Amino acid sequence: MWFLTFFVLYVMNEEYRHYLDLRMQYLSEGDVDMNPQTQHSLMVENIPFDLRSDKALFQYFDTLYPGKIHSASIVLNIPDLEKVAAKRKRAVKRLEKSIAYYEAKGKRGTHVVGRKRCRCFGVETFPLIGFGGKMTRDEDEIRSPQRGNRVDSINYYRNQLTDLNEAVEYMQREKRTLVEEGNDRIRASVWISSVFDLASDVAAKSLARNRKKESTGLIVGFDKKKKSSSLFKQIFFDFFFGIFAFLNRNIDVVVDTVSGSTLSSTGFVTFNDMASVVAAAKSPLSHDPDVLTVSIAPDPREIIWENAHLNIYYCRGREWTANIIIGFGAILWSTVVASIQAWATVDRLATVPGLYWMEIMNISPTFTSFVNGYLPVVALLGIISLLPLIFQKVAQNFENRKTKSDIQHSIMGRYFYYQLANIYVTVTAGSIWTSLGTILDHPGSIFEIMGKSIPHLVGFFVTLLVTKTLAGLPIIQLRLGSLLRQTFLRVLFRQKFMTQRELDEVYRREPLLGG
Repeated sequence: MWFLTFFVLYVMNEEYRHYLDLRMQYLSEGDVDMNPQTQHSLMVENIPFDLRSDKALFQYFDTLYPGKIHSASIVLNIPDLEKVAAKRKRAVKRLEKSIAYYEAKGKRGTHVVGRKRCRCFGVETFPLIGFGGKMTRDEDEIRSPQRGNRVDSINYYRNQLTDLNEAVEYMQREKRTLVEEGNDRIRASVWISSVFDLASDVAAKSLARNRKKESTGLIVGFDKKKKSSSLFKQIFFDFFFGIFAFLNRNIDVVVDTVSGSTLSSTGFVTFNDMASVVAAAKSPLSHDPDVLTVSIAPDPREIIWENAHLNIYYCRGREWTANIIIGFGAILWSTVVASIQAWATVDRLATVPGLYWMEIMNISPTFTSFVNGYLPVVALLGIISLLPLIFQKVAQNFENRKTKSDIQHSIMGRYFYYQLANIYVTVTAGSIWTSLGTILDHPGSIFEIMGKSIPHLVGFFVTLLVTKTLAGLPIIQLRLGSLLRQTFLRVLFRQKFMTQRELDEVYRREPLLGG
């Protein structure tokens, strides 16, 4: 046993050393698929309103690091442009599908405008209702057909794609002009900032009257007669200005979140050399520690661009809320385990409508022992397998985390804590649940009662480990979900009518979740 333990620790240490070498090589040389600009860039959060333009952000960093800045960019919140771009992407997919149909059948396909389509695992079907509709012949009707008209699919989606390309190009020019010039809208936080600066000047003048100065200009003390009053004023002004600073910062967060400012508080700054990148990442960039927080920029493929424009304080608030709810769920995990152990038995299931046949099968002791032994384990493993998917949805859609690696890190941490809670509860919850009445009747004998009841759960715990090792892990390695998805798509869709984009979706790699 000792030899096995030391051998495992030795293998883990060697693996960590190998990982460290690979990590250092990646940070210094990058990857073949990695954009070289990523290594020279910083991700900047909490950008103040006055610096929210490419030009202003570039000038600010160029002042701190003269001649070292390559470019600066502000992340834009452009839901209108994203909506049009999504329509264009859909038009491209349908045009490709129409061309694939023409190549497979040798004739041009038609469809009725406005008919619904179904999407299965990223692959879209042809219109569900293919009959009906009047074929358009007039040139004006072909250019802008009405709902219910039958049109040539290739011509229709080509015209639609042309119109959407023009709309996207126009909106891109508009957004590019905005990001270059900056946003000149008047906001409440700007007014509070001006009041804050004015009050600071008044406080400085008030405190300066009570200072004693020598001819050199050095402050040597305060007037004794006004020492207490000046101290009170200083405390009052500090408290008052702290409230103003807090309101100013939170108004920025509320305005960015509610009104949806086009120029967000997130940006990227690219340097000319890596030494300047490291120096900027480790140095304070402003007198206010709550603004211009920087970190090494992640790979563009790692960024979830739908969340990139959100204010970091808004995301942290949601993260705090999610941690409270998930932690509360871990505390109540014993309720889930105890309920499974109480209900996943033949006697309980026989009372459920539609499962009366289990009462007849209960005559067989082999069937009863098999169900009572493995059904709770399978039910618990099924619930545990859903946890990574739930944590992923929470991290991406509720907490609005900005990188995929951050999401996976949160999944792995939370899944680990739930596994610890599951191991603890598996051993203790059932015994406490079954022995609760006896403990309430004899509270002085609680340790004796628990000592007799806990060993009875060893069989359940061993069954859980054996099932997880011999059944759960092989199923994960077989990737049955990916196999079933591919089988379903190949049965439902004919490959000759599918585009290369759809084939790539069928055979895409399954993501490796942190759980």
